Amino acid sequence: MIIVTGLRRIGKSSLVLAGLNSLNRGYTFVDVRKIYDSVSKRITPDKLYEEIHSSLIKISKMYHLKDILKRFHISLEYPIRISKKEENVEKDLANMFSALNEIGLNNKPIPIVFDEAQYLRFSTVGLKPLLAHIYDYMKGLVLIFTGSEVGLLEDFLGVDDAKSELYGRYYCSIELKPFDEEKSKEFLKKGFEEFNVKVEDSLVNEAVNELDGIVGWLVYFGKLYLEKRRSDVIREVKELGSRLVREELRELVTKTDLLLTLKGEGSLRAVHTFVVYRLHFHHFIASGIYPPRSVRPAVDHGLGLQPITPIPHQELPSALGSWGLGDM
Repeated sequence: MIIVTGLRRIGKSSLVLAGLNSLNRGYTFVDVRKIYDSVSKRITPDKLYEEIHSSLIKISKMYHLKDILKRFHISLEYPIRISKKEENVEKDLANMFSALNEIGLNNKPIPIVFDEAQYLRFSTVGLKPLLAHIYDYMKGLVLIFTGSEVGLLEDFLGVDDAKSELYGRYYCSIELKPFDEEKSKEFLKKGFEEFNVKVEDSLVNEAVNELDGIVGWLVYFGKLYLEKRRSDVIREVKELGSRLVREELRELVTKTDLLLTLKGEGSLRAVHTFVVYRLHFHHFIASGIYPPRSVRPAVDHGLGLQPITPIPHQELPSALGSWGLGDM
C-alpha cells in the first residue's frame, strides 16, 4: 500500500500517472472528487462501480479477459447495468476487484489508485473492510492512495487506529513538497527549453517569487506564457488562483464540522479568519489548500475580508478561549 500526500496542485496525480504509464501495464485510476456529490455530500457505490468499470475497459485492451470477466459475471458492454440495491452493487464491486486481482496474478500486479482518497469517507458503502480484504488476500493488486487533506486521509484509512480494519498494515508514505527557489527556476527554464522558447531571467524570477514553488501554478504559468507570449500572464495566473482558492475555501467551509459552531451571518468570515489567519495557515495547509502568497490578498478581497495579523502558534489556546471556540 502506497500513500502519496501533499498540497493541492503539488503534482501528486501527475507523479503517480507518470510512474504508472512508464510501467506499460494496466491500472485503474479513480478520481474520487469526480464521483463525490457535493449536494448530497456522499459517494454512492454505483458511481464508484462506473469509474472502476471504465478503467477495466481500458485494461481489457491490453489483456485477454473474456474468460475472467465471464466467470465474475462482468460485462464491458454499454449501457452499464447496475443494480438499484446497494448490497448488490457492493457484491458487483467485490467481483470487479476479484477479476482485476486475477488479471494481476496472471500478469503483473495491477495498481488501484484512489486520487484524493479522503473523499472515500463519504461513501455510502463501507469500503475499509473491502480495502483490508484487498490488502490481505488480493496479491495481484497494489493499493495507492493520494490525498491533499492529509489528516482526513489518515483518519479514513486508520492504519494507526486500532479500531480500523486497516490497522497495522504496512504502507509506504511519500510526501511531495513545493519546489525551493532554485528547483522552481530550473523547472520553468527546462520546460521552456523543451519548446525552444527563450524567456528572460527576470520573468522567471518574478514567476518563482509570486507562485511559491507550487508545481501546478508554475505549469499553468508556463502554458499560458507559451500561448500568449506576454509577461503579464502572471497576473492572469494570480487571478485564476484567487478564484479557485476562494471556491475551495467555500467547499472546505461547507463540509467541515467547524461550521456547526459558527452560526448566522458572518460565519464564513469567522471560519476564514480562524482557518487562515488565526491558525497561521496550519489548518488551511492541512486541508491541502495553500494559495501562493501573491494571491492571498485577492482571496481576502473576493470574500470581503480584511487581512488580520497572524498570532503565534503558542498563543492559540488562550486565543481560542477568547473567541468562544475553546471547546472545538
